[in-house]
Amino acid sequence: MDHTEAGRYWNENAEVWTRLARAGYDVYRDHLNTPAFLGMLPDMKGLSGIDIGCGEGHNTRLIARRCARLVGIDIAEVFVRHAAEAERKEPLGIEFRVASAADIPFPDRSFDFATSVMCLMDVPETGRAMKPCGDARTCRTRRLSPTSFTSGHGKPGDQGPGPVLGRAADRRRA
Repeated sequence: MDHTEAGRYWNENAEVWTRLARAGYDVYRDHLNTPAFLGMLPDMKGLSGIDIGCGEGHNTRLIARRCARLVGIDIAEVFVRHAAEAERKEPLGIEFRVASAADIPFPDRSFDFATSVMCLMDVPETGRAMKPCGDARTCRTRRLSPTSFTSGHGKPGDQGPGPVLGRAADRRRA
């Protein structure tokens, strides 16, 4: 299955998914994954980021409250429509776009950080869009995974705390 086929399946289910998630039926998101994910994020004030696979925008909106600028992308047009509607009702300055995680529509090194909650799984494309020493955080189905793309100190995709996470962790310890 390629990313366009996966996007088609998500788009076909996005109305029901959005309705059920917003009605409180996504208990793992609301009570486990999202709280744990937000708890591991470093200080992002003043930074710009991209949320890859933003879905209907719930987690994107929570993340946006912590940073200066956030763009949310998702391959499913229906999800992006729901996310944009929520943004119009309560503006947080988020830009939502229909785009695939396999083909991120931004120049290299456009963002300070990337997030992806329950989406990336096996998509290698995030490192290309990051600034040097940018930080990426993903929440996967099997585990929470702080993953840094440290293009100034390694190759994109290298696992490890990386300089951005390291500085944030040092500030918290001080």
